[in-house]
Amino acid sequence: MRFLYTLFFSYYIDALTHDWDTALSGQFADFGYSALTDAQAQFVASHYSIVSLEKCTGPGKTEDEVWATAAKLKAIKPTMVVMFYWAVDQQGLQCYNAYSEYMQHSEWWLKNDAGSYVNNSGGVPMLDTTNENARSWWVSVPLGGAGSPKQLLIDGVLADGTGSRCPQGLGAQKCSDYTNGKSEMIKQLQALFTSVNSGSVIGNGIDMYNNLPSNDFNLYTLSDMSGIMGEHFAVFESVLPDGSLNATLVSEYLDAVSTAAAMNKTVVMGTWPGLYITPFNSDGWPSWPKNSQPNSTDGWREALLTKHTFALAGYLTVAEINVFMQYEGWYNGISQGVVTCPEAPESCAAPSEWYPDLFKTLGAPLAKASRVGNVFTRSFEHATSILNLDNPDQSSITWN
Repeated sequence: MRFLYTLFFSYYIDALTHDWDTALSGQFADFGYSALTDAQAQFVASHYSIVSLEKCTGPGKTEDEVWATAAKLKAIKPTMVVMFYWAVDQQGLQCYNAYSEYMQHSEWWLKNDAGSYVNNSGGVPMLDTTNENARSWWVSVPLGGAGSPKQLLIDGVLADGTGSRCPQGLGAQKCSDYTNGKSEMIKQLQALFTSVNSGSVIGNGIDMYNNLPSNDFNLYTLSDMSGIMGEHFAVFESVLPDGSLNATLVSEYLDAVSTAAAMNKTVVMGTWPGLYITPFNSDGWPSWPKNSQPNSTDGWREALLTKHTFALAGYLTVAEINVFMQYEGWYNGISQGVVTCPEAPESCAAPSEWYPDLFKTLGAPLAKASRVGNVFTRSFEHATSILNLDNPDQSSITWN
């Protein structure tokens, strides 16, 4: 068995990997919007394998805050993998130093078929990916430009917005050109990281909506980069009008994760507490069907703990050594579940008893998951996971 495992490991050597000791080994977090305290940095370094630092992080400009946070985390845990969040559509660009240069180059901005500039949801002009100079500028930002010492701090990019989706106002030809330019830009970014520090570009990513030009859920983009994220496990497009799960779509999501993992790629599953249907309420939290989501920090703390079993069971159903799990309330992770806050319990929603199943001995999977109807069962050396898509709250994990 040890020999077989060695062969399995070598097959995935190009991807980021974790061990099977506990599920904690495979934890990923994408968070930002405020700087980490020393205590929070210690918690992150001891509980996550990979982190992605978001747009608009900290009181200063995003690049400076991300690089400073990366340095703080690596001083505690040199093996920590730190990713730089960087959006293909310039989300949050106004928070970056790079915004100033970008706004001086209107020739880099995308125009629709009518000749008007196309803005993202934050009002920033989107980048014309067919412009070679624009692509080179975008690629240069995460590592601070040629020769920057930041290459010692940043291990890759979480590239938001990869794939075949186009902004409104682009006809078929312009959409195709935009998508092809996006692909070239991601390839260039991955080539830069490969040459500088063997870093990874993880695209966000797996798209389960039905109006894509192709039906492979954007897995074709994996020819451009070293990994992909599926942000929507059992939420949004996978929730039916009556509040139940679209089991067919969730099953297709699980298949997409397995397919990407088998391609020797890093895969991140974005899992959440509850069946989200809208991303933001006035309180900054997503909503559940029938407006049934918690309405207080205490309520979200309980939800994060009780809904964790379903999320972890979903992850374990398709877990491989190159598949990672994200679980948090939403993207303001410091207050929404990424770190605990024992010194000020009302300041965050993370359970004080931080997901105890993550610390239990897991062991390697004994086989792929089996399926009966919409129930998936998978056995590990020290646990058995049951994922129930008909009744998520009846999902379970038993430990030997």
